[in-house]
Amino acid sequence: MFPDRPPAGLAVIPRAGATGEGELVGTEALEMARMVAGELGTEPHLPYLPLLPERGPGSDAIGRTAALLTTVSTQFAVSTTPAGWRLAGGDSREMRRARSWLGEDLDALESQLGDFGRHVIVPVVGPWTMAASLELMTGHRLVRDPSAVFDLAQALAQAVADHAAELRRRLPSATPIVRLDEPLLPAVLAGALATPSGFDRYRMVSEQVASERLATVVGGSDVLVRCAGGLLPLAVLAASGAVGVSVDLSSVDLARDGDQLGMLVDAGRALFFGVRTERGNAPLASVVGATVSEVSRLWTNLGFDLESLPDSVALQPSAGSPAVDPVGDFELLRAVSARLREVRVDE
Repeated sequence: MFPDRPPAGLAVIPRAGATGEGELVGTEALEMARMVAGELGTEPHLPYLPLLPERGPGSDAIGRTAALLTTVSTQFAVSTTPAGWRLAGGDSREMRRARSWLGEDLDALESQLGDFGRHVIVPVVGPWTMAASLELMTGHRLVRDPSAVFDLAQALAQAVADHAAELRRRLPSATPIVRLDEPLLPAVLAGALATPSGFDRYRMVSEQVASERLATVVGGSDVLVRCAGGLLPLAVLAASGAVGVSVDLSSVDLARDGDQLGMLVDAGRALFFGVRTERGNAPLASVVGATVSEVSRLWTNLGFDLESLPDSVALQPSAGSPAVDPVGDFELLRAVSARLREVRVDE
């Protein structure tokens, strides 16, 4: 279940640092990169390459990942449809625009983190969520075709490696950590994805095949895998060989997931916990205290002492958290992070 692969870059963090979920509200790449660098550019936090989907199709997570794939093979170039994205059969206007926006985002991040000497998170959509999101010419999802999924994983592995290499070229002092986002993996494993008619479901994918395709993309690189929807397929995520696993605290069922989370920690994998950042009218201190208690309680229930928590845990906003106030979100995360790094945590 747990490949004998020593963790790479993530072995020297997290120290309970904080990072972002991915998407931000806004359209100005430089402004967003400046905000990310300002909020997360100090130790032990992890800045990241943000997504600005308000710019239009191609600046979203699926569009950006498809654009990365086109640098390997135009077989996976896509164009927009009323329902989302469909394979275009060749390069498309949307993909050219997506690559241009990606270049802008990389330029902006480089300008703000040029001499940054630690880890940078790079979100990319994972192979199963891409396969579940892209339409074939027939209208069916790519996940229906096992050979197409195999080809997609192979191409994504190369695209991820090239993307990380580009980050290293631009930020030679930093270490890029690719985060594969897999929100649709639970539905793929459960056979819960609807066909175009809505009256049927695509055949479920076995855990072995799911982990094999993930492992293809992970390769020997510094990759963590994020899954925030449905039942957590921790065995699949662990078997991928990823150096870390990212899950939302609200998705964790201790009775169901506790043993596997504990095994991940024992195997030297990092845990990234997604926490709620909405606070409404509640004082910051009370929300921070409640979040610290939630994280520390889970940690001790896994059988670990609180002093070891910062070495294995990092924080990020939970999936779906509104990004209307990212500065406020990061302020909360940094405050929780500071409390968790204390030797003794008051519950």
